[in-house]
Amino acid sequence: MLPDMTEDFTMKSLFALRKPTVLEGAVCTVTLRMLPTPGTADIAPLSAALKSVEAKLEADFREAVVTALGPTFSIHAFNFREPTGEILIAIQSTPHVVHDYRALTRALRKLVSCFRDLLSWRLAEQSTRFRVSGKWIAAPAMIRVQLDKSTQSKSFSDRLQQPLTLLLIATLLGSVLIPYFNNLSNRAKLRQEERVKLAISILDQTKETDVRMDDMMRHFVLFRKEHHDTHATPEQLKSDQLAEMKVMKDSFYAYSSQAFWWPWNVWHKANLSALATPEESQKFGIIRDDYLKTLDQSSQSLGTLWKRLLEDPYKPDDHEIDQLIDRVQAEILKCRTLHDDQALKMAQIFAGS
Repeated sequence: MLPDMTEDFTMKSLFALRKPTVLEGAVCTVTLRMLPTPGTADIAPLSAALKSVEAKLEADFREAVVTALGPTFSIHAFNFREPTGEILIAIQSTPHVVHDYRALTRALRKLVSCFRDLLSWRLAEQSTRFRVSGKWIAAPAMIRVQLDKSTQSKSFSDRLQQPLTLLLIATLLGSVLIPYFNNLSNRAKLRQEERVKLAISILDQTKETDVRMDDMMRHFVLFRKEHHDTHATPEQLKSDQLAEMKVMKDSFYAYSSQAFWWPWNVWHKANLSALATPEESQKFGIIRDDYLKTLDQSSQSLGTLWKRLLEDPYKPDDHEIDQLIDRVQAEILKCRTLHDDQALKMAQIFAGS
């Protein structure tokens, strides 16, 4: 009588060891951006200060990568864009076995925070009139690791296609094909729904930007109306200026963190989720850059008014301030009309079929 090999064969087919998940090549790109305080829209001094410590900063970043992620990770490219005050850091890895994807992403978030602290520390002696924002964007190799669970599931299904399991597969095939084709027919509809949601979010975000900008302009106008009194003491005027400056700094930081970042967030989401074709992505990028330039013009106009009302010795009887307010309001209205039109064009890219 022959020995029963069915159980041994089936167990080996079903529970064969999976290959480990290996991360190799480009891992992610970290973008750090220096944002000047209101009234100092020119980042040239910050760029010059960063240029003087660029070599030390790069060495700090390389050490931080090894400390946070391990010896298999390193910086592949360190690029400082002097005109925009941005630092791009490309991180790569030699073959590295990933046991926990979430733990790796947590380590990357902590690394970005460490980069921001190092940059602030290196520039603290040069200037304190700036803040640093940062984010990391996954490279293709990292995205493959993220999707590895679904890939392994397919590999496990392939292992089931052994001669002794063909009967079971044939039985299940009918019940699998029906939902599969139903899902296939709905994908186009679901994708279009996501594109429409993205278009609506663009319009919502640009409306939020307009509200924040109007709020800052309204604060300036009210400050001027409440300080026409020429009998107020210099000490009282200075105290009021400091109180208003604190409010405006908080408003400007909230405005800049929302207005200058949402176009990039939409662009990355559309690309990573495959909601935009390459042609649409390129068109969106061009309009996005024009939109950000228009916002920068509005910020510079507000900065001029900021300096006149809150930083220079304030003179209540200076009628040129009233003329400056009228001029800045006109410039902001012109810029808003332009960037609202640009936002509408970005939304129309995804609103179509």
